[in-house]
Amino acid sequence: ERALTWSQLSEIMTCLKARDMLPESISLEEYETVTSHSAWKWFENLRHSRLAFLAMKPFMNFIMETLNIGKNQNDGTEGNEKESILHIYSAHDSSLIGLMCAFRLQQPSKWPEYGSYLKIELFEAEPVLTIDNLSQDGFKDYFVRFSLNGSVLNSHWGPDKEGHSVSNGMIPLRHLENCIEREHGE
Repeated sequence: ERALTWSQLSEIMTCLKARDMLPESISLEEYETVTSHSAWKWFENLRHSRLAFLAMKPFMNFIMETLNIGKNQNDGTEGNEKESILHIYSAHDSSLIGLMCAFRLQQPSKWPEYGSYLKIELFEAEPVLTIDNLSQDGFKDYFVRFSLNGSVLNSHWGPDKEGHSVSNGMIPLRHLENCIEREHGE
């Protein structure tokens, strides 16, 4: 007989707890210890940016393409019919962790609960014209915000006023694309 891995044990316990079937012999403290350790292992493995990107590359690229389609529909650069403004993808909780690591998002304090969701929003902002940027082309700016179960996650790719990366809840789409290109060469 083979022992369960931490991830397998965490998954089983999470499913049982979600259905109110966790045995009374397993305390809430033991449950939290197992699921916290499993989350820590996943984040430690995927914290390495190249590993996270390799694991999530197709999904990450698809999400970025979808964000750009939304941007292009709003600024008139695409001649296509308007597509849905809401896209829903179904994924396992470990895929949520993979995406959070690939997009360099802050780590939540615990493993995403059963039925968790990662929301990726695209916001449109009118450019602010000042004396210093009068020559701007007048294009709208677009920002991306990530949240897990309604709680905003800071991106470690968010720019500060000098353009250096710092944690930030809203990140310019162009900056996000540039960071992905710089870090992953894709």
